Amino acid sequence: MTHAQAHYAELSKTVTLQPGDNVVMVLTSTTSGKWQFSLEVNEQGEGGNIQAVPADQLSRVPALNPPALTKGSAEGIGHASGVAWNLVYSDAFDGVRLGPEWRATSGRWEVKGGSLHGENQAFLALNRKFRAPVRIEYRAKAVSPADLSAFWLEAPPDFNTGVLIAFGAGGGSRVDVNGENCTREEGPQADATPNKWHHVIAQVLQSGVVQLFVDNRRVLECRQTTALSGSRYPGVWTWGAGEFDDVKIYAAE
Repeated sequence: MTHAQAHYAELSKTVTLQPGDNVVMVLTSTTSGKWQFSLEVNEQGEGGNIQAVPADQLSRVPALNPPALTKGSAEGIGHASGVAWNLVYSDAFDGVRLGPEWRATSGRWEVKGGSLHGENQAFLALNRKFRAPVRIEYRAKAVSPADLSAFWLEAPPDFNTGVLIAFGAGGGSRVDVNGENCTREEGPQADATPNKWHHVIAQVLQSGVVQLFVDNRRVLECRQTTALSGSRYPGVWTWGAGEFDDVKIYAAE
């Protein structure tokens, strides 16, 4: 409200509540005098508790605080390829929105039902650059798989700025480096199964080797003649509509 004279207004809005915490944030102000705000929620079906949280206590609301940066040793993880991997970030998407460590560079991303949903040629980057070696590990599924994939790019979604590791991409999987195909594998063994959670590991090694492991099996490996230098953003992407969970980013720095 920008006028000194008080105004009364009523707004009715229908929303779909998600399981768990649902947050309604209201920002109000007044130039003079007193102000009031009231909220009424009429739920259909079994409801829960409504709790008012003052602004100075918002930091205590779990739904508004994504998982903190997680560091730790990755000793003993599978398919390490001789690298002493360090876990630099992990996200199980248990909140109601993406945390500040993520940057959506294209498409649409939404956290719902305890997982991450992307659609419309969607690229999601960790908002931190890393040098190789880099490891992107996650679970993914889709009704009609069209890339449940990973990347290490300088300017996502620009394919020409690094490494694109495509799993379940039109009947198989492939690795593209700086916009050029390095290796490709066709057939069911390299493709995603509809409605099935797949465990995916995509690794870019310092030597220039790029590896893709799916469900504890090596699907393909690209060997460059020169090492891959420079720092880039790691992340996940889907060309159609994909669901991701338990995303972990590793590095050796």
